[in-house]
Amino acid sequence: MIYHIANRNDWVKAGENGKYVTDSLESQGFIHMSTEQQVIPVANSFYKDSEDLVLLYIDPEKIIVRSPGVVVPPITLEDLREFKASWYSRNPKIMYVFNQMGLA
Repeated sequence: MIYHIANRNDWVKAGENGKYVTDSLESQGFIHMSTEQQVIPVANSFYKDSEDLVLLYIDPEKIIVRSPGVVVPPITLEDLREFKASWYSRNPKIMYVFNQMGLA
């Protein structure tokens, strides 16, 4: 399993346009990833003052997006408490890509 710390807005844009781009991809030609042991030190070193982040869990089988802190809109805590949250993909373009890659 490898991990990637992403800006929530960048991840949301990826869902909207079907392409995930980071500053490092633009400037260095790759996306920075971390091992499990590296995630906390990397977060503390480079994202200490950032609040709007998501952590991507990436393995050969699937990509899991976890959001520390608040729930990502449009699902509210009330929706979760009352089991009113959608069972459908909130990012259909990303799910389409994952399905084509055999990851979902």
